[in-house]
Amino acid sequence: MSEWSEYWKNRKLIEDIAVHKKIDKKMSLQDWEMFLNSLSHYAYLSQRIRNWYSFLMWLLIAVSFFSLFLNFYIFAISVILLIFVIFQRKKIHTFSQQKVIYTFVLPFIYYLRNEVWEENLLHLQIDLNPQFPPASNDKIFTIEWLKGKTRLMDGSEIQFRFTDLRKKWNVTKRSISGKYKTKTKYKIVTKYKIFLTWDKRRYPKEIGEVPPKFKLKGKQKTKHMYTVFDPVAYSRCFTDAYQVLSKKVA
Repeated sequence: MSEWSEYWKNRKLIEDIAVHKKIDKKMSLQDWEMFLNSLSHYAYLSQRIRNWYSFLMWLLIAVSFFSLFLNFYIFAISVILLIFVIFQRKKIHTFSQQKVIYTFVLPFIYYLRNEVWEENLLHLQIDLNPQFPPASNDKIFTIEWLKGKTRLMDGSEIQFRFTDLRKKWNVTKRSISGKYKTKTKYKIVTKYKIFLTWDKRRYPKEIGEVPPKFKLKGKQKTKHMYTVFDPVAYSRCFTDAYQVLSKKVA
């Protein structure tokens, strides 16, 4: 199957989110894995096809420029083709958060497999194309890109929210030849809030003073331009929460 046919096949799977660039669905873990893998593959194909259209667009611009002085008919045909290519290129949807699906969201779902029954529904809200402010020096901005909730194996409910605190700045250096070069650097800190609400039937209030909700805040830093899942950081949530519970019960 060619990339073109694969692209249009995967595009039909996410027509409902192509415009808003957001996902707000309830599905099982297995369905989420299939859906996000299809979405990631779609984003990869769309980027490749978009790059191909860009190459073709610049090629037609060059042909149009030279044919303007040589042959009017070739110039007219190249301009018509150029307009068609530009129009088709705009129809190709891309997502700025496509790497985060592979580096964070899917590993996070794999991790939840150990804590959630497969038939339990997971409600996720993912911002696939968050709005970044215009580039400027020492610009710090906050993006909330993932939140959701589900029920664990013991009936307790888990809610989570992930927010990126991003700093973007430009560094200008002078080379040995005397030329000035400007590089854009990023620093990303992912903050997370995780709430565990105990199942009252399994952990009744009569057993000591069990807190109705356990709250955990934390953050992780990354050297990349996108967030990478760290299983150690998030496994601490379950460890700390159930340690508190076991001490209260004991």
